[in-house]
Amino acid sequence: MGKLACDLGNVYQCLPLVSNSSRLFGFLVNAKAEAPTDVDQKHLEATLAAIDAAMAPLHAARMAREDAQLIRDEFANTAAMMRHAARRGLWQLGSKRYQVIELTAELRHMIGQHETLWLARNRPGGLVDSAGRLRKTLDLYSRK
Repeated sequence: MGKLACDLGNVYQCLPLVSNSSRLFGFLVNAKAEAPTDVDQKHLEATLAAIDAAMAPLHAARMAREDAQLIRDEFANTAAMMRHAARRGLWQLGSKRYQVIELTAELRHMIGQHETLWLARNRPGGLVDSAGRLRKTLDLYSRK
């Protein structure tokens, strides 16, 4: 799990760097429809491949902890959010591979997972704010 966490944490390096954030976070929560001009499809395809490579060992991870399944679920949802961000970036760049209806359904599912996982470890405070950022992206999709 340590290597998985490290590899997943380094996926940001597939994209041009920005200060004090990551491109994937920007794609996930930025309510603008335009993609940054310094990101191209090759960057985003490499990002998707890096996410998949990092997550490949998850099914075989052995953790002797009571919350082992919750940890797996948290990593799976994190990877899903990262994949969605990269797919959204491809969509913003004009790729026909991902359609708004598909992205909307995917994001709705992730929001539900996010809320469930949040409440498994945290108090409700802050959840509305956190999920609200994702819902703004849903609003963007509904305008397309």
